[in-house]
Amino acid sequence: MLNVLFLTKMPEKGTLYFKNLPDTNVLFDSPDNLSADQLASVEAVLGNPSGELVTKLPNLKWIQLNSAGANTYSWLPEHILLTNASGAYGPAISEYMITYAFAGLKNLMKYHDLQKEESWTDLGKVPMFDRCTVVSLGMGDIGSNFLKRAKALGAYTVGVRRTAHDKPEYADELVTYSELEDILPRADILGMSLPETAETTGIMNRNRLSEMKKDSVLINVGRGSAIVTEDLENLVREGMFRAVFLDVTDPEPLPEGHPLWKEDRVYITPHITGKFNSETTFENIVDIFLTNLRHYRNHEPLEHVVNRTLGY
Repeated sequence: MLNVLFLTKMPEKGTLYFKNLPDTNVLFDSPDNLSADQLASVEAVLGNPSGELVTKLPNLKWIQLNSAGANTYSWLPEHILLTNASGAYGPAISEYMITYAFAGLKNLMKYHDLQKEESWTDLGKVPMFDRCTVVSLGMGDIGSNFLKRAKALGAYTVGVRRTAHDKPEYADELVTYSELEDILPRADILGMSLPETAETTGIMNRNRLSEMKKDSVLINVGRGSAIVTEDLENLVREGMFRAVFLDVTDPEPLPEGHPLWKEDRVYITPHITGKFNSETTFENIVDIFLTNLRHYRNHEPLEHVVNRTLGY
């Protein structure tokens, strides 16, 4: 019997997928409510366990994260297999990015503010999406889905990734980080979906942010650490960017009183894209876990195994 501990909060119907799995006993209770013997019987975990919990699971062999990012698990012992949920979030997060790309281009957030002031003000001309250059900094599942949608809507699309790769049909250009300085001045919309690594932390500093068009739209859904927050604040105050949309921040959660909350043209959501707010995301994670569970039981290689060096 394979004992699996569930740490992932999911819709009530989600537990039904796991209650009648053959030769599998799923523990849905909080770890705090489980005995030492029950914890010792756990071989697999679905969710993102703390280091403290892992020390209480002496027979743990496999963790299936419910997140795509895995950089916070560099401490995990090598004998524990680590897989992530890469592929689960792309559709939902890319729709968020497309939504805010249009909101930024069309001044919709500004019009919403004007409505509160009861001001019938025309803000003038706005760009057409199909005449924009859309750049995706990060070409994993999220960034790729973003470019696919941008391309389908007529934009000129550029993907930026860590290493060279064959260009997909939905990208008009595909370049590496080393060419970022050449691409940024052309971007009307920059969507960021980077994991947190030594290479990506602070990748968008003042020098790179200031290379962008003054009226460009910036969207970050990856990790807040990819942008140097103070540099972004200063540039916005200097009149940079048509709009900035942040679903992730540094620090995160963004504390009360932080200047970013009230910066003009900066719009913040509380990391909502990485949750189960979209039922599709939940269904994708279920599929990933059930597929990997089947591989695990059959002693086959698992999918989405995390590269401990890269952190994803």
